[in-house]
Amino acid sequence: MHKLRRTAVAIAIAVTSIAAATSFAGAITGGTNDNPTAPTHPNVGLLYFYEAGGRFRCSATLIHPRVLLTAAHCAFGDVGKVAVTFDTQVAQDSAAGRRVLPRAKDDLGFGEQGSGYDAGLWIVEYDSFGNPLPNDATPDPTDVLHHPYPNDGAADGTADGSPVWVTGTVLAHPQYSDFTDIKNWNDAAVVILDHPVTSVPTAALAPTGYLDTFRQTSLIKQLVRTSGYGTEVRQAPSGPQKPTPMSYPIRRQYTDEKPQKLTTQILQLQGNEKDPFGGGGTCFGDSGGPAFLNGYIIGDTSYGLTSNCRYLGGYQRVDVPIVRSWLTCVLGVAQATSGTATQDQPTPGAATAIGTCGTKV
Repeated sequence: MHKLRRTAVAIAIAVTSIAAATSFAGAITGGTNDNPTAPTHPNVGLLYFYEAGGRFRCSATLIHPRVLLTAAHCAFGDVGKVAVTFDTQVAQDSAAGRRVLPRAKDDLGFGEQGSGYDAGLWIVEYDSFGNPLPNDATPDPTDVLHHPYPNDGAADGTADGSPVWVTGTVLAHPQYSDFTDIKNWNDAAVVILDHPVTSVPTAALAPTGYLDTFRQTSLIKQLVRTSGYGTEVRQAPSGPQKPTPMSYPIRRQYTDEKPQKLTTQILQLQGNEKDPFGGGGTCFGDSGGPAFLNGYIIGDTSYGLTSNCRYLGGYQRVDVPIVRSWLTCVLGVAQATSGTATQDQPTPGAATAIGTCGTKV
């Protein structure tokens, strides 16, 4: 089973061993591009974060002006703060990505290291070949030319301008099993933001036990909407002509999928883009993104069963009591929290949420 998890600058597929080989989820396969001027899912965001192995991306959904829902495998092990944008089209290619994807201050230009966004958002300057320019103003030969990311939304050549980013602190579900226990999956996490996002509407979580109200014969007749910023699987421009996950363009997409199986923790959806009823599925980078049914978030993207994102995908249910009660606790803390923070200050309410609701450490 592949954790449809996160996408690095070069695509990374983390493989775990559960019952079969599984991969982290990525971009919508066979989906529809969201409209930049009249978005269908404006509350679905792109999440960037650092771990020991480098910089990665996932997807997330705004469920409160200060809180995003994502997957625990996108949050557990993160260092420093994370960054999120709600722009629908972020970067068409790697050259655009170098201009608009923020880096940690100690990221030397390739996203292979960095201590997170605690020191703000930074941009590295590159030559025409994509190599970081040296910082001639310092004696350190490994230093590169970089400056604070302007974060002003100015036009820059991408479809809807330079992305505006918000920073925050992540918490993974305290009982997240890291894909070791199918009965106690709990692949859910939150990002508590440094300041509220009021420019996009929030999405509603499904009530506790919502999916259990459907008979199996009724559930498999539904269409579940999924959305995210993952990699797109298409024919490679060179080399072996087989469907390959592509890191660019980075943009929000969505599709409709047919339910295939429901367990006490997981909703499994049919992700084949040639399915006569659905339109595709999620892929690498869509991890943490939402699954909607009847206007409710019923799950977050967790894993896929193939490396080319053409088969079944698993979605962590957020209507099960162990997940829903934790999310309710976090939302209660956020509701009682005021104030804003810059990147070098603690996120308001994060310490309280950790102490009151818990997180996996």
